[in-house]
Amino acid sequence: MRHQLDILGNALDSLDEGLRQYEQAYSGGRHAYKFAVLLFAHFAELLLKHAVAQQHRLLIYKNPSARKLEQEPTVGMWECLNILRNAGFKLEDKLIADLEWLKRLRNQIEHYSFDMDVREVRAALGRALRATVTFASLVGVDPLDRYLSEAGKRTFQRLLDEYQESIANAEADAKEEAGENLVFDCGICGLDYKTAVEKYDGVYCHLCRRTDEMQICHICDEWNRESYMYETEDEWDLTVYECLECSENPFVKS
Repeated sequence: MRHQLDILGNALDSLDEGLRQYEQAYSGGRHAYKFAVLLFAHFAELLLKHAVAQQHRLLIYKNPSARKLEQEPTVGMWECLNILRNAGFKLEDKLIADLEWLKRLRNQIEHYSFDMDVREVRAALGRALRATVTFASLVGVDPLDRYLSEAGKRTFQRLLDEYQESIANAEADAKEEAGENLVFDCGICGLDYKTAVEKYDGVYCHLCRRTDEMQICHICDEWNRESYMYETEDEWDLTVYECLECSENPFVKS
């Protein structure tokens, strides 16, 4: 007996199982959220590899000239994205930011610790699903839910609906709190939605419920949000921050 899946089949199998784990967590088994995140990340990476293989199947290998190709490691997420860019795909910055964020979340679980509020996990999975739906449409695997089990289809749609609703609620909460003041996008979320408001210690986002703290640039002494700055070390090995303008200007630092 053999069980075989091609790259796309393997990706979609992970998505369907990830949705099943999410449903289990949603019903009370909160430990299953961790496995849902890992499976969603696995699905996203395999979907990228499928898109690369559509250009040429050898491109998924780091050394396509190897004699024993089946033993060669395959390319990672960022190599896939670069291959697709070079092949002419127009990848939006928001999509790349979402995929980068999903990879960091997966690495956090695999190599360190996992400590997230349940609401954050659900929003995280909704964001991950939205990112991969966008990419799947771009590479011709659309609509994604047609490949899923009936239970998977229902969970798939509910997750997307919940995420859109959470964004709308966060925007409404931010606007109400800000009154006549400005509302902002969240540098931590990396999204364009106006879900954040100024507080005394930074910019608070009603979507991810985190505060983007204010830091001072050690070069120009201007204050900015931490998410918009680079963290580095000074000559005494102390953590300092540089604003984007100073960091990208070699004459300022010389």
